[in-house]
Amino acid sequence: MNTRPTARLALCAGLLVVVGAATGVAATAQTTGVAVDATPTDTDEAESTHTVVFTVGPDAESAGGNFDSIRVDYSRETPSADVSNVGAGTVERIGVDRGGDDVGTRLDETATINEVTGEADGSAILVETAGALGLSEGDEVVVVLRPVQNPQNEGTPSAEVTLNTQGAADTATDAVTYEATSASVSLSDQRTDGDSVTVDSATLSEGGWVVVLNEGGRNADAVRGRTYLSAGSHSDVEVSLDEPASSDTELTAQVHHDTNGDRLFDYSGGNVDRPYENADGNIQASDTGQVTVDEGGGGSTSAPTPTATPTPTPTPTTTPTPTQTATPTATEDGDGSGTTEISSDGDGSETATDGDGATATDGGEAAAEGGDGSETTTDDEGTATDGSGAATDGDDDIGSGGGGTGADGPGFGAVVAATALLLAALTARRRG
Repeated sequence: MNTRPTARLALCAGLLVVVGAATGVAATAQTTGVAVDATPTDTDEAESTHTVVFTVGPDAESAGGNFDSIRVDYSRETPSADVSNVGAGTVERIGVDRGGDDVGTRLDETATINEVTGEADGSAILVETAGALGLSEGDEVVVVLRPVQNPQNEGTPSAEVTLNTQGAADTATDAVTYEATSASVSLSDQRTDGDSVTVDSATLSEGGWVVVLNEGGRNADAVRGRTYLSAGSHSDVEVSLDEPASSDTELTAQVHHDTNGDRLFDYSGGNVDRPYENADGNIQASDTGQVTVDEGGGGSTSAPTPTATPTPTPTPTTTPTPTQTATPTATEDGDGSGTTEISSDGDGSETATDGDGATATDGGEAAAEGGDGSETTTDDEGTATDGSGAATDGDDDIGSGGGGTGADGPGFGAVVAATALLLAALTARRRG
């Protein structure tokens, strides 16, 4: 079976899908057009700010030229707005958003105004510029007009906008809504960490701000925080506070307009981004709640880093080196019969030797009892005898300190013992 026709049909179908997709993409591309918004939309000749955003599409005559002027005409349909109070000094902004990628009415380049002219009995306005800004496909030309007086009655009349009236012009229209604005807000008592406040609910008929203040009213200095909301109903809206609450306090929530459409809160107490108002000019949406700050709230505090306490290094105790006591030497008598020596054997024991070979040993085994005038001698058999003839065992210590140590320390005891032995040896020699 020949499958080539089937394959060709499948290929053609695929190409049609691709072409259709490309056509769809082209259809969704930006086209030349304009959007006109009034904020607030209130009627009864309410003072309002109107934002005009003109998109330079691929079919625009102005693409490739310079931005020289823009004309906004409300007179084509009724009810119509009044722009007779708008002048060069009250046009809030005018310029170009390159590529149309900025939020709201924010600009990349600002145009210089040469002249502002009212037309059609105050229902149209022409703003002429220095013509220094070039225009490309996809750019947006932005102008913010104020103060504009909204019509007396509700309605959605069309406004006609012409870009570049002095050269290749582009014209587009948009319906402008005029109706009573409405807003509501609810703020209940709550506990918080102090960094933010949760607004229970907020409803706005047009995009704007839910604002938290120290107190309700029009004092811009009382503002503590704000969050932008689109038109509609919202719940559990968290509003971060510019400065955390450090103690329990009472705060107020209000709903404000975004009058110039830039989604930046520019309220300073005047008409820009002012609160929603009712027909009597009073603030329309406001509620107050008690805010209790949790212990430790009011901003995160880092725990202090503990300082290490150095452990003192123990000082080694030096063991005193014992000082050897000099050994006294007894000199020879006049009869030349021998020499008596007292020597140290290194263990603290002293030995006295007389000329006859008799030896008296200290070594902690014999001690002299001082203070009674008696003498202690050692005979040839190692028995110590005091001056009264009483024999003393060499293993018995006499005195206050053990090991031949007197009250004044080991060195003093050794000297006393050595002296006693020397005297005993000399006495024995004389007796002999």
